[in-house]
Amino acid sequence: MHSGGYQTITSPARTPQEWHELGYLRPARRTYLSAAASILTVAIAILDISISGNHSPLFVIPLLMFYWAGALLPLWRSVGPMIAFTYLDLLIKTFIHVQQPGAWFFDLRLLNRTFVAVMIFVLGKSLLVWSRWREDQSDRELPEYFRKQEQEVGATFAMLCCAPLFTLIAVFDLLSPANINCSILYPIPLFICAWTGSRRLLWSVLGLLLVLMVAALYLGPPSTVEVTTRFGLERSRLVVAAGLIALTLFLNYTLSRSRQAPDATGD
Repeated sequence: MHSGGYQTITSPARTPQEWHELGYLRPARRTYLSAAASILTVAIAILDISISGNHSPLFVIPLLMFYWAGALLPLWRSVGPMIAFTYLDLLIKTFIHVQQPGAWFFDLRLLNRTFVAVMIFVLGKSLLVWSRWREDQSDRELPEYFRKQEQEVGATFAMLCCAPLFTLIAVFDLLSPANINCSILYPIPLFICAWTGSRRLLWSVLGLLLVLMVAALYLGPPSTVEVTTRFGLERSRLVVAAGLIALTLFLNYTLSRSRQAPDATGD
């Protein structure tokens, strides 16, 4: 269109983007989330020192926040401090409460802390593999046949690993004294269960694990040491349950957003 020798060019209408779709905001969001995860890690460490009992399984929550922030790598920077705090808190509490019965560093509390360290490290490595697998699944150039095939292989692998693993942990937890908390390792098979792509199965496994935790506490052998804190053993199980619920909510949210979720999951 010409008017007075000048040409007026009209550009096509563009749909305005939402604020969370703006690419330049992503680095800032990742920085804030990573900083929040670091602060929460320190806060859990302080809580673990201040209150009797083992609260280090709560490190699962900041670990998931580091994943969301894309700041898991390098692992020594994200997972390393959590493992260090896990043992350091026990060392500090041992020196503070040295007069308490059984208050020695090399006892069964160290075994429980080692369970936490193993769980955090394995979960951190699994989150990295999970992230790469989801990136491969979201590749638009990947043929649908190969995508479905990879999903089926992943679901089969998850079922073959998940059931024997949490069965083995449950048996050891049921046969061990109440002060040995093998349920700390439950987040590992629960995370593997997410590879099936079924949210219904995920929540069913969570319910089963919670029941097994309670059964092991009350039906298994009693504690081999005197528990001076009221509801100390129950509280340690509640801390693990809180970590399991947080992990399940994270996996449920991730699977609900996945466009490659299998149609036969029953969800």
